[in-house]
Amino acid sequence: SNPCQNGGRCTSSSSIFLCDCTVTGYTGPTCADIVPTNPCASNPCQNGGSCYPNNNSFVCVCRPSWTGMTCTQTTTTTTPSVSPCLSDPCKNGGNCYTNSNSFVCVCRAGWTGVTCTQTTTTTTPSVSPCLSNPCKNGGNCYTNSNSFVCVCRDGWAGATCTEATTTAAPSVSPCASGPCRNGGRCYNSGDSYFCYCGPTNTYSGKNCEIVSSGMPSECQLSCGSGYCISTGSSLHPNACMCGSTVQPTI
Repeated sequence: SNPCQNGGRCTSSSSIFLCDCTVTGYTGPTCADIVPTNPCASNPCQNGGSCYPNNNSFVCVCRPSWTGMTCTQTTTTTTPSVSPCLSDPCKNGGNCYTNSNSFVCVCRAGWTGVTCTQTTTTTTPSVSPCLSNPCKNGGNCYTNSNSFVCVCRDGWAGATCTEATTTAAPSVSPCASGPCRNGGRCYNSGDSYFCYCGPTNTYSGKNCEIVSSGMPSECQLSCGSGYCISTGSSLHPNACMCGSTVQPTI
């Protein structure tokens, strides 16, 4: 019997045989298996699409503008994306930057707003109120909020140190002019003075200007640890000498 099926031609050699399955459409040792067909043989991909076998089927890779299993459907053409900065929306020298589907303007100095069309309010730099040297006659100027304060030198006053102050004369001792004559010794007594004319009672008077004679009168003062002296003055005839200080008694 012929072991080769489906019209295969059998050839034998010794104890083995071979089946020639050519032109039968079958394959295998006995021509029993159907030869698989090329799924792309029929050119299923249309409109220039490329066909690629995929197991027992095929896959089409379509050209641009076509889609579908066999490239028979036209695609919807999408307009290429246009940059939102293409229309130059940023004015007055502003720089435009794409931000997702919109834009952002970075404006130049002096401009603001979404598209740099609004002018900014320029603030005048703060000027020190002391810049004009308002404090006169050597006064020192110090800023005080939006104004100034002058610290004036001695002898001047006022908001800008333009008013001369009245200088009080220094206190002068009543004895400074040397009112006691003839060797009399002057002592301050409040705002006035008295003269000690010496123990000999040779001179008397307020300023020891009167020549007198006779012994000094007896002193009736109680001077404690000091001692009583005759001043020679008719106003204060006696006084207490306490160390180097004379204290008259009225």
